[in-house]
Amino acid sequence: MAVITNVDVTTAFPTIPSIGEGTFEKLLVGGINTIIERICKRTFASARRTRERYTVKTPRLRDGVPIEVQNQILLKNYPVIEDGSNTFVLELESSIDSSGDPDSVSTVARTSYLVERDTGIVTLRTGVTSVDILFSSGSYPSVRGSVLVTYTSGFATVPEDIKAAALAIYYRIWKLIKDEKILHSSIRSDFGVLEMLRTQLAPEEMLILSSYKRHVY
Repeated sequence: MAVITNVDVTTAFPTIPSIGEGTFEKLLVGGINTIIERICKRTFASARRTRERYTVKTPRLRDGVPIEVQNQILLKNYPVIEDGSNTFVLELESSIDSSGDPDSVSTVARTSYLVERDTGIVTLRTGVTSVDILFSSGSYPSVRGSVLVTYTSGFATVPEDIKAAALAIYYRIWKLIKDEKILHSSIRSDFGVLEMLRTQLAPEEMLILSSYKRHVY
């Protein structure tokens, strides 16, 4: 799903003339969609994510007792869609041999963790620590593991504020080119449009886009 399409532009700005026989408009729409996904570090289209891997850190020990554990996973894409046909599956890929090859894969009971669908944060429930689940062998220093997550995420429709921001970017850049403040001849390619957008986004536009930026993991 693109944040904006050529149809969105035509609908929003039916009276503005074309630049470069429509070629520039297509490049600009594509560039805006690409730069938004790069800034936000995630996609907005609804899609099934199969076994995305997240590294689990080994607990820090004091006198052989774990004193620091990781009890949250920050998903790369969200909001999470979970219903009858879109299940959420959390698996543990544990390894206890020196080569690091997976020793086993097991599914964690859905009742053992909470999924915050709007934010993509997965939290182990109270009383269920990552040591209990991930390091149940008791050999804490030698056990390593990865979490494999299969889920569906994305928006059914593009949020209105980010779509409005994308259209505002389009119109402002179009006007700069029309007024010859940006040379049309310098942005005849996808790369040229992206390079131009990197330097032309306004602070208020960046503020809206940043509100959709993915967690740093």
